[in-house]
Amino acid sequence: MRRIAATLAIIAIVFSTGCTSESDAELVKQFREDADLGYPKAQFNLGVMYANGRGGLKNDVEAVKWYRKAAEQGLANAQFNLGVSYINGVGIPQNNVNAYVWLLLARAQGHQKAAEYTESIKVMLTATDLSKAQALASEWWEKHN
Repeated sequence: MRRIAATLAIIAIVFSTGCTSESDAELVKQFREDADLGYPKAQFNLGVMYANGRGGLKNDVEAVKWYRKAAEQGLANAQFNLGVSYINGVGIPQNNVNAYVWLLLARAQGHQKAAEYTESIKVMLTATDLSKAQALASEWWEKHN
């Protein structure tokens, strides 16, 4: 609990003073520590920092790595970002089946943009691929819920 409070304090300072390379570096350090401890929100935030190049970290492969860790723990925002990464082939090979799986999982948790994206991606899938993606998403959901 103390770690979360420390992270929130750092975020509050950053937002009250403005983002600088120093504050970004401090955020990255704190997110990395919390992410390594398995906190999904920290893992997601670290992925966002890598994706956006904050703290001098621009690395799409690392972003996807951290999105996946958080997504596998059920964080809808991370599932959405991982799905979008699969759609665009950013940091990971493009794969619409995997994109649809992760977007369905985020959608199941009420993620509105994921709902929109699933409809867009659905028309790009063959009937076989759609069935496969739905089965994979159902399997994941049953295993983790």
